[in-house]
Parts: sequence; structure tokens; C-alpha cells
Amino acid sequence: MPSSPGAEREARRKEEDAQSLAEVGGGDHAPQPAETAATVDARAPAELTNEELRARLAHALAQLEAAEERFLRARADLDNYRRRAEREIERRVREQTDELIRGWLEVVDSVERALTIEREHPRFAAGLRAFLDQMKGVLARQGVTRIGEVGERFDPEMHDAVAVVSTSDQPEGAVVEVMRSGYSIGDRVVRPAQVAVSRPSDQS
Repeated sequence: MPSSPGAEREARRKEEDAQSLAEVGGGDHAPQPAETAATVDARAPAELTNEELRARLAHALAQLEAAEERFLRARADLDNYRRRAEREIERRVREQTDELIRGWLEVVDSVERALTIEREHPRFAAGLRAFLDQMKGVLARQGVTRIGEVGERFDPEMHDAVAVVSTSDQPEGAVVEVMRSGYSIGDRVVRPAQVAVSRPSDQS
């Protein structure tokens, strides 16, 4: 026989009293919010009041919102980590590339110095020039260009001033001699040019 409405209300009241006593008791035995929600979820929706249904809906929406927030935070963290990793990889590749090119440029410098010395041996100099042209071709294919020309305005980003020359032939701060050529890749200077910079001849 189905129970009467009065019996159901009495049973519900006893359940609520028992729950209140457990909450007052505290300690490890006090029910947590998840346990309370699980107790409500154990009953069929037809057995719940409108207030309980609204509470269940609010609880589910809160859980959904929290899960969405955790997902968005995790995705943002992953995107930030990926960007940092990409920047770090690019930095390391750039540093290794520049180091390799600087070593190659030392060989270019040596061959160019040898050409200035071996002018009295035309056949030997011709071989050196051919070798130098091949090396310059390799550098050009890597996007390496020479920087530092006489007459340029001194630029500390591109030039390394190793001497100052008094002269009236050039304006103050102009490059009057290039001791060692510089090189760049695009806007990035791989090696600054070593230059002598002019100053007015009336200055000591």
C-alpha cells in the first residue's frame, strides 16, 4: 500500500533532522557538499520538490562552469608553454647558426689576408680567389651579407670602432677605414665591422 502524504513528510523531516545533527557533530563524519548532492541524486526526479530540482540544476551548472574554467585555464597554460618552447628553440637555433657562421667568417678573413700577401704568385692567388668565391657563395645562400663601408656614418649596432683618425676629408663620425668586414643576416648583426672613425683634424 502506498504511504500517505503525512507519512512521507514525517520521513522527510526525520531525514532532515538526522542530517542537521550530523552537521552539528562536525569532525570527519560531517557530510561534505559532494555527499549531500549524491544523496539528492540517488532519488528520482519525480520524488523531488521544485526547490530541490532547482538546487540540483544550480549544482550541475556550477560544476559545468567550474569544469569549463579549468579547461580554459589548462588550454591557456598549454598555449603559453608552446609559445615559450618555440621561442626557446628559435633562440637556440639562431645562436648555433650565428656561431657556425662566425667560425666560417674566420676562414674567409684568413683567405682574404692570404690574397693580400700572395700577389707575387698569380697562380696561387687565383686558386685562393676561386676558393674565396665559393665560400662567399655559401654565405650568400644562407642570407649572410657584408656590412661596413668607408664613408658610412658610424653605427654602434653595426660597427666596432677600434681607431680614431683625424682628417678633414670626412665628416666627424664617418668610417674612414674598415679593418675587418662585418656581416649580418637580415636585420641581425652576426659580427660587427671593425672600423676607424674620423674626427676633425684640429682636435687632439
